Amino acid sequence: MTFSSSSGGLQQLSLSFSDLLRLHVVLGTAMWTAAFWLEHDVAKRFANLRKDRTGKVVSTKHTVPSGGMFELVSSPHYFAEIMIYTSLTVVLGCFNLTWFFAVLWTYVNQIAIALLTHQWYQTKFKEYPASRRAVIPFLL
Repeated sequence: MTFSSSSGGLQQLSLSFSDLLRLHVVLGTAMWTAAFWLEHDVAKRFANLRKDRTGKVVSTKHTVPSGGMFELVSSPHYFAEIMIYTSLTVVLGCFNLTWFFAVLWTYVNQIAIALLTHQWYQTKFKEYPASRRAVIPFLL
């Protein structure tokens, strides 16, 4: 399998079956899988915020999400997005200037919007958990 990318010149990345067993590919794939699961879990929790036990929408008001990664951060979906791009970088195992800027943009964008979301939750809900971080558990 061959992938090509153009950023000032043609670069090629070839993958064989033995490459799939390399540590960075295994770790990156595991990280991507965890991030994919996290995004799915967060989407389900968001969808259920306004529903009753039967699945019927009963409210359109904003509420504080809870459970899962919401116990640690305000925006676990943005954390998952950061994890996805990081995991793809790990799998690629190489430096590519185009990819670097795509990942950098993702980090800056997701962290900035998570900080704004966190601030909104804090001002909107007086009972918002003080220990909850914005996007990166225990750090930011």
